[in-house]
Amino acid sequence: MRGILALFLAIVVVCGAATIVVQQHLSEEKPASGTATSVKFVEVKDLSELEELARSFMEVHGGAFVAEPMKMVAAPPSTTAWEATGYSKTNVQVEGIEEADVVKTDGKYIYVARGSKLYIVKAYPPSEMKLVSELNFSTLMIEGIYLYGDRLVVLASTRFIVICSDYVEGGDKVPLPRPPIPPVAQPATFIYIYDISDKASPKLVANISVSGGYVASRMKNQYLYVLTQQPVIIPSEPETIVVPEVDGEPVKVWIPENKSLIWPPAMHTTIAVIDVETGGHEAASYVLGAASRIYMSKENLYIICTKVTDLQWALMKKAVEIIKPHLPGDVRKEVDEASNPYEAASKVSTWLQSLPEEKRDQLVKEVVVKIKPIIPRLYHEETYIYRFDLESLPSEHSALGVVPGRVLEQFALHESKGYFMVATTVSKVYLKEEDSRYWLDWSSENCLYTLEVESMEIKGKLEGLAPGEQIYAARYLDGLALLVTYRQVDPLYGIDIGDPANPKVLGYLKELGYSEYLHPYGDDRLIGVGVATNKEGRWLGVKVALYDISNPADIEKLSEVKVGDYTPALHDHHAFTLNMEKHYLLLPVEDGLAVVKIAGDKLGVKGIVKMEGAFRGLYIEGYIYAVGRGVVAADNSLKIVGEVFLD
Repeated sequence: MRGILALFLAIVVVCGAATIVVQQHLSEEKPASGTATSVKFVEVKDLSELEELARSFMEVHGGAFVAEPMKMVAAPPSTTAWEATGYSKTNVQVEGIEEADVVKTDGKYIYVARGSKLYIVKAYPPSEMKLVSELNFSTLMIEGIYLYGDRLVVLASTRFIVICSDYVEGGDKVPLPRPPIPPVAQPATFIYIYDISDKASPKLVANISVSGGYVASRMKNQYLYVLTQQPVIIPSEPETIVVPEVDGEPVKVWIPENKSLIWPPAMHTTIAVIDVETGGHEAASYVLGAASRIYMSKENLYIICTKVTDLQWALMKKAVEIIKPHLPGDVRKEVDEASNPYEAASKVSTWLQSLPEEKRDQLVKEVVVKIKPIIPRLYHEETYIYRFDLESLPSEHSALGVVPGRVLEQFALHESKGYFMVATTVSKVYLKEEDSRYWLDWSSENCLYTLEVESMEIKGKLEGLAPGEQIYAARYLDGLALLVTYRQVDPLYGIDIGDPANPKVLGYLKELGYSEYLHPYGDDRLIGVGVATNKEGRWLGVKVALYDISNPADIEKLSEVKVGDYTPALHDHHAFTLNMEKHYLLLPVEDGLAVVKIAGDKLGVKGIVKMEGAFRGLYIEGYIYAVGRGVVAADNSLKIVGEVFLD
């Protein structure tokens, strides 16, 4: 019985306030998984609308709400003076849509962002390598950079802006007040645009500040799309309503007419569209759930939000409901007057502790018996996919599709020929029992959904893939989806998506270990970068594999090599560089830059360009360049032929 009591108390005893995450719905009228809808956003004209929303989410904390714009600080200035063809490009998800990265090259110069500094290095030819200029962004952290002709775009952010008042009093400087603990802070994102026609002296031509933490960005031609995110309520100041700003001025805030599309913590997702040639920009903010990732095609921007049931909240609510008929009148009255399930559960817990052990165990057993079969129905994971037309951004309209599960992999998202495809992992929870011991156990399955782009309505689905596993890698080719799931072995699935309304598994290859990144090589070959494991699932290092996918019903592994213990390419596709013309790929590893040769259907490790802290590899003409911690080195046949130290 102690196992039963422990389980129930875990459900009903209120945890520390710091661990409470309230998942409360404004309305039960919400889109169910598998539905699509057109979302109409209405502009917030009065902060009382946000105040009402905030109160509905935060009522468990009590207290009054005072609506006021978020205070912003100006972007800090730099603390220092602004002082070939055949080259690698940033590895991107969608051809023609650029992505930010910390290293770029234009075929002659290499641009390296590390921490708060950006370095411009003359790289080609290696005999003339030198540090040309350096930009210092002080307390900001550089998130990534873009190149567009003679424009260099630097995206930087700060996560802690201490809001202090009256730095100057009566014309005399006074000491800054001691920052509060926790800091009164909100994240901010800054976009710097430079003219780099003179690489030795970059000229700042635009500086744009957007409130909110940096989420992601994409660039199509000269137009840069930057997404930031911040809570509607400052966590450390729950009485304050946040209004997003651009360059210190409030932006339009749009909120869905259907308030059930918002769940805690309600977030401002600000979309800024910037012309990097002129510096002109416009922006708007949308009140949504928290955005987890984005996808952008040449016509559409997709914002992915994940909605997950707070299981603790749901279990407490249901447990109190089951035991309520057994409560004496005075305790039941206290429970009815409780403002939320946590407070109600606390009242029930106190009463239970006062009962004789036999009576208490009897009641707890009743709760467990009744709650066990419904636990799987209490927990839900859903992915909300908002589609915005690039031509009309910022817009008050969006198409919305909702699918079960969570997106765990960036390349699980894809748009092609009028369809949007998404692969998700769906988690399920069960109450398990053994020898009077109870615990919550989890299982999973994987799904593929095809949605019509215009309506975001599901047209096809494939569910129940690889029970007990989760998606580690994905790639979409013409008419073919490739998915990697893993628990102890790696099934690489080939899925026919030629008919989007009827996706079907053609075949799969099982092997030890798993791939974290998949990259096409020619028309019928696939490169996988991942982890080699033994039968027990023990990590044996990084592997690179070459697959024959000419017959997706019978995928064949042609070759495999091991290249160290770790590579950032496992989690960042920008760290993967492929030279199709010279038939090699580059991977940063723990002791340098690995050069993997592809000779027909066989892989081989040509060697390692030795370097401490290597994080990117690229090529210009016939030279390989390794970028590491404080150094850029040029290599020719595994010999360093040029080197520049950054610090």
